[in-house]
Amino acid sequence: MQMCRAAPQLIDDVLVNPNMGFTTFQRFNGDPLFPGQTWSEFGPEEFPHAGGQSSDARPAPAPAFPDTTIAYCRWYWATLNPAPGVVCWDIIENACRSAAARGQQLDLRIMPHNGAVTVPKWYRDGVGRGGPAKGEQLSAWAADPASPPPGGAASEWLPDYEDPAYLEHFGGLVRAIGGRYDGDPRINMIDVAMFGHWGEWHRCDKRMGPPELWERGIDLFLTAWPRTRKAMLIAEHPRMAYACGRGCGWRLDCLGDMGGFSPAWNHMLDFYNQALCRSGTLDAWKRGPVSLETCWVMGKWRDAGWDVDYIIDQALRWHVTSVNLKSSAVPEEWWPRVNHLHRNMGYRIALRRMAWAAEARVGGTLRVESSWENRGVAPPYAGYPAALALSNGDGAHVLELATSTADWLPGWHQIEKDLPLPPTVAPGRYRLRVALLCPRERRPRVWLANEGRAPDGWYNVGEIQVVA
Repeated sequence: MQMCRAAPQLIDDVLVNPNMGFTTFQRFNGDPLFPGQTWSEFGPEEFPHAGGQSSDARPAPAPAFPDTTIAYCRWYWATLNPAPGVVCWDIIENACRSAAARGQQLDLRIMPHNGAVTVPKWYRDGVGRGGPAKGEQLSAWAADPASPPPGGAASEWLPDYEDPAYLEHFGGLVRAIGGRYDGDPRINMIDVAMFGHWGEWHRCDKRMGPPELWERGIDLFLTAWPRTRKAMLIAEHPRMAYACGRGCGWRLDCLGDMGGFSPAWNHMLDFYNQALCRSGTLDAWKRGPVSLETCWVMGKWRDAGWDVDYIIDQALRWHVTSVNLKSSAVPEEWWPRVNHLHRNMGYRIALRRMAWAAEARVGGTLRVESSWENRGVAPPYAGYPAALALSNGDGAHVLELATSTADWLPGWHQIEKDLPLPPTVAPGRYRLRVALLCPRERRPRVWLANEGRAPDGWYNVGEIQVVA
C-alpha cells in the first residue's frame, strides 16, 4: 500500500483555546480592568452585554491584559439568596450570557460569607444556629499565616456548620443552581466552596466539625454538579485527598506570595508544595484541572520584588490549566514572561506526523496513522474529538480519529486506524484536513500548534484519491 506522509510545521504562537488560559475576574473579556492594584470580591449584578449572542469572535482584550476564554465570577450567599426560597436566577443567567457574548465560559463560586459579609439576614435571624466569633477562633486566625484575620472578624457572626439548617439552606442553594446549570456548556468549572470565609475552608481542622461533615459538604457538590468540572481549595488536610480522589481538580488563591503576610513564611515556599505532598494529591492534575489565583495582583509582585520567573515556573510544575489575574493590569516589562506562561499552561496539541493511504476505494476503508503531541502541561479535560475531513467542492466528509482527547497527558499520542469511508464519498480527488472538534457542535474549536490553519479552523495536511 502506497502511503502519503506529512510533517506539519510547529508554531510558537500564543493559542487562546477553550477551558484554559488566563481568566477575567468579576469582569468579562474586553471590560475595563480594576484600577491600580485593587479588585472586588463582589460578583457583578449588572450585565450590559447579556443580550449578546454566543460568538467565537472575542472582542479585543482590555489594554494590558491577555485574551481569555474564561470569566471567573463569585457571589455571596446573601446576594444570590436574599430571602428563603428566593434565588436571583437573573444574576447567574446574565453572567452566562455575558460570558458567551464575549467568547468565554464561566467559572463559578458561591461564597457563604467572609469577615465583613455575613450569611443572609433571614438565616441569621432565627433559621440557623451561630454566633459571634470566639476569642480562641480569632487567636487561631492570628497564629495561622495561611488564614489571616478577615476584616471585621472581632464582631462577625459565624454559622454553626454542624447545624442541619446550614446544609439544608446553603447546601440547598448549591443544589438548586446545580440542578439548573450542571452540564450547561456555558459553565466551565465550579469551586467546591462549602465552609469558611469565601468558602475557602479556613481553619476547617479546628472549627468546622468532624471529617464526616466535610465529606458531606464535598459529596453535596459531587452530586449537585456531576457533569461539571470541579476544583477543591488546596489544603494539607485529608479533605483535599477526599475531593481529588473523586475527580475534583484543585485551586489555590495566593499564587505568587513570597512574603506578603510574614517575612518568615510564605505560601509559595512554606505551604503549597507541602500541602500537595501531605495530602497525596501530586497527581490530581491528571484527572481534574489546576486553577490558580494571584495573591494580590501582579503589580504587587513587581513592587515587592518577588521572583516572577520562579512563580511562573512553579505554576507550570503544578500543571496549571488556568490563572486568575484578578482583571488587573500586567506590568509592561513582564509580558514576555506572561506570554511564556500562556503558551505552556493547560494543553497545547500539535500534529507531528501523519501517514495515509494514497488511494482508497468507494465504500472501503482509509488507513491513517497519526502522531500527536501535547506540548502543554495538562490534558484537555473537555476531551475534544480528533477528526479527519475529506473535502472537495461538493462539501466535506468528517471521519473520527479519536472520540475524546481528555486523557491526552503531556507527551506523544499515536492513533492508527482503518477508517470506513461513508457511502456518500464519491470517486474524486479530496483534500485531507484535521481538527479538534467541539463535542457538541462538531466543528473545529481548538487551535493546534501547527501552521496551515484555514479560516474555517481545519488544518490542511495533503490529498487523497478515492476511486470506484
